[in-house]
Amino acid sequence: MAKNDKTPLVSIIVPLGIPRDITYLTIKNLLLDNYPEKEIIIVGNIKFRRLYTKDFVSKLMIPPAVKFVVGGRERAEQKNLGAIISKGEYLLFLDDDMITEKGLLSECVKLMEDIIDVEGIVIPQQILPTSFIGKCKLVGEILRKTDEQSVAPRFMRKTAFFKTGCYDRDMVFAEDLFFAKKFFKKGYKYVSSTKRILYIENDNIIQYLKKWIYYGFVAGISIKKRKDDDDYKTIVRNYLFSHVSSLNLMNAIKFSVGMTLSFIILKIIERLAFIYGIVKALITNWKLGDES
Repeated sequence: MAKNDKTPLVSIIVPLGIPRDITYLTIKNLLLDNYPEKEIIIVGNIKFRRLYTKDFVSKLMIPPAVKFVVGGRERAEQKNLGAIISKGEYLLFLDDDMITEKGLLSECVKLMEDIIDVEGIVIPQQILPTSFIGKCKLVGEILRKTDEQSVAPRFMRKTAFFKTGCYDRDMVFAEDLFFAKKFFKKGYKYVSSTKRILYIENDNIIQYLKKWIYYGFVAGISIKKRKDDDDYKTIVRNYLFSHVSSLNLMNAIKFSVGMTLSFIILKIIERLAFIYGIVKALITNWKLGDES
């Protein structure tokens, strides 16, 4: 590493919602990574405090490598809390259903240490096709053209994170993209890693749609709060018209017609759920937290 001989500490922050078995795999995978200087901070959502049983927490905790704290009502707030209590020079933000490829931490640190003026790293993501929904979304990733709107750094220097202003605490949907806009407006540069993040999608269609109704609901609340914020409105608008509209039709013709149609139908249903959530937020006086 060019800049210093000491191995920098990386703080890996994982916001946790409802306890899921996949979270154990996420933590185990991080512990197996051969990067020597790392701390893992799991931040439990305060709304689900009663679900974090002693048995569940004891399986997550492998001291001193893993810290478990409870705080924050939404994912963005949990991420910020994790960053505040972290001790690392670098931060990596993961969801609780993500698995990192071996060597990702070492590659990210090397890029940050060796390349001048780089403050963040965008890590490619790919879904693991372990369920029908996962297979449909994988089809979308294969068929979709590159979308610059979705570029958001997950690995970054901690000083740059705080100078950017952290994640907006009231956001659940697209908080990473909104943060990225602030990050780039600061003039911070990024590079992309070759190693990837893999993630697993729930196969329960009801829970999947409930998630997108909730995302829409919170996006609607944010729109009401941010009436003059064109950046956030642009992010929501880009989401609504992305994926299906950005398909590479030539690739779609070559691919399985059945899976392509399944993907398109899934995305249409997902958008309808999202729009329903937005409308629900706009026509009611609910506030964030009323849905729990």
